[in-house]
Amino acid sequence: MRHSIKPPFAADRIPFWNLGAGAFINRTGDNDKPYIRITPAKQSRTGYLWNTIKSMMIDWEVVLEFHVSSPLRHLGGDGFAFWYVEKSEILGPVYGSMDFWNGLGIFFDTFNNDGRGDNPLISAMFNDGTQRFNPADDGMNQALATCSFPFRNLPETAFAKITYTGNTLAMQLALHRDQSGQPAFIDCFRVNDVVLGVDKFFGITAHTGDVADNHDIYSFNVRDLTPRSGDVNTARELYRERIQQQHAQPSHQEMSARDFQHEVLTLLNQIQEATNMLEMSQVGIENIIHHSSQPGKEGDQATWEGTVWLAEHQAQQLQATAETVETVKQRVEQLHTMAQQGRTQPGPDAGRAVNELRPMVNDQFGKLQGVLKQLQGDLGNLGTRIGILQEDQRISGGPAIFLYLLIFITLFLTGANTFLLFRSRSSVDSRWKGI
Repeated sequence: MRHSIKPPFAADRIPFWNLGAGAFINRTGDNDKPYIRITPAKQSRTGYLWNTIKSMMIDWEVVLEFHVSSPLRHLGGDGFAFWYVEKSEILGPVYGSMDFWNGLGIFFDTFNNDGRGDNPLISAMFNDGTQRFNPADDGMNQALATCSFPFRNLPETAFAKITYTGNTLAMQLALHRDQSGQPAFIDCFRVNDVVLGVDKFFGITAHTGDVADNHDIYSFNVRDLTPRSGDVNTARELYRERIQQQHAQPSHQEMSARDFQHEVLTLLNQIQEATNMLEMSQVGIENIIHHSSQPGKEGDQATWEGTVWLAEHQAQQLQATAETVETVKQRVEQLHTMAQQGRTQPGPDAGRAVNELRPMVNDQFGKLQGVLKQLQGDLGNLGTRIGILQEDQRISGGPAIFLYLLIFITLFLTGANTFLLFRSRSSVDSRWKGI
């Protein structure tokens, strides 16, 4: 099935899934059992595993086999997340993924942020795209449901069974196996009247902080439980209506002056980060075109012409993306100006204004990541071709500029953009001027 992951794994990829940031496949694994390591037990690491096919299942079941471990027996961090959301592969502060998501997140939290001592904690949260996750209390006040189980440093893998049927979300956990060798599931939570809809991606992300765990995934098995009478369009309409109801609630519109200041600055910084990355990438492409303009005496002219054409084509794509990002940036700056002039007051108007812009910013940032990821692959192929030609002594010069740009883009894709998203709230607020 296109939504499932089962060993054995290929050397560098899994069909219909993307690994990113620091995630990698360990084909041998412990006891010769392969797994996907989302993050190693090292500080400040992020990793993700995202399904590339949107789910059209109205009802479904996921059985996740995982293992969380580190040399520190009683202190772990930060945790990993199961996602069923509209947008994928956008890095962020919520266990390695974006905040203000649209859909379901189930968090396996191993760090005791709130001081209650109930970690490891498992919590489920639905977000309609307008809510900021609150890590200070481990999301307790935002959770649909929670449970606490000691799933770290177990002698064997653990299992989580997540079931969504008839608008009811349930989860069971197995920390050991029964006599027959099957997972011995016990209830974690069950929540009624949860509308998740369709057209969403399954995913796993993880993040480590000052303390760190290995976050390993061994399998991800999905089963379609949709009844014969299930209708996808009806599910879409029900979800749309539920989101409209959520957005109409006062708690989704009101915004304090401090929150408003923080949100506008965050959007401005995020857009500026994207603009900076685009400009640096365009400079790199210009360098490629310059260094590719003069092949050696015995050079392959067709190869060089192809190199220049592809670099110019990528430059055009980046330029188009830059123009779209600039349009969104202008909208955010208009909001900033209105706030400085007192024309947008904190409250429902501010909340609506920010909520309208935030999805646009996240959408453009996601598109930017996609463009740069494609660029990374294309330039990697070109670098290989030029390296082969150089070894054959058919051209002069070298592919160093390709390597340089690839390193830069890889750094961006593996977490450079999280610098903004992991910035502390106080440091962002300290930059606010004029309100």
